[in-house]
Amino acid sequence: MNAHSLPDAGCEVAFVPGFEHYAADVRGRIWSCKPRRFGIEPTPWRILATYRIGPQQHQGVKLCSGKRPGRLLGVHTIVLWTFRGKAKKGQECRHLDGNPRNNCLSNLAWGTRSENVRDAIRHGTRDFFPPDLNGTNSVCARFTAKQVTCIRELVRLGMKKSYLARQHNCHRNIIYVMCTRRTYRNVP
Repeated sequence: MNAHSLPDAGCEVAFVPGFEHYAADVRGRIWSCKPRRFGIEPTPWRILATYRIGPQQHQGVKLCSGKRPGRLLGVHTIVLWTFRGKAKKGQECRHLDGNPRNNCLSNLAWGTRSENVRDAIRHGTRDFFPPDLNGTNSVCARFTAKQVTCIRELVRLGMKKSYLARQHNCHRNIIYVMCTRRTYRNVP
């Protein structure tokens, strides 16, 4: 295969702009036919393995162009960039269903920061200040709503916070701030 033919992915595929040996498909996969080391001929197309990047656990891949070192880019950004063009100033990638690992084109859109925050609130995945908007569905949440309710009830009945912390593999201060409703305020 050469870099001028696209992989047979079973769906729509396009070259990633500025990276001649890479392609993206509408299912959110990044393909490469870049020679692995010193080969002159491109290799057959293969799907790149992804890295987890950031606290939201987005997927990323490293793309190389020419002799420049590789750049770690979010798969969601690459897919949108390939099929919808670059983001306008002040725009960022939005995951419409709130799942940072769902990089299908149908789940992605360019939008403003405030649209992205409103999406996160709607999905219950907002995991930054203010804490009363934190959702137990957040990818960073350690406990489910049921666990929080149960822990609060056990503390109310007299169980020691240090014992519960050992049972849940966390520090006792996490149990303390949960019971004083400094965290998980959305759980009754």
